[in-house]
Amino acid sequence: MRAMLRNHARLVELIEHGLGLSLSADIKHAMEALSSNAIAERAFLNKMEQS
Repeated sequence: MRAMLRNHARLVELIEHGLGLSLSADIKHAMEALSSNAIAERAFLNKMEQS
C-alpha cells in the first residue's frame, strides 16, 4: 500500500513538472486528466490505509 501511495505521489509530481513544458494543448489536457485521476486514487488509497 505504501509503495502505491509513493508511486501515485511521484506520478503527480512528474505530471506537474510536465505541464510546465511547452507541449500541445491536447497533451496538456490529457496530462491534467491523468493528474486528476492519480490524485483521486491517492486519496482513496490513503483512506483505505487509515481504515
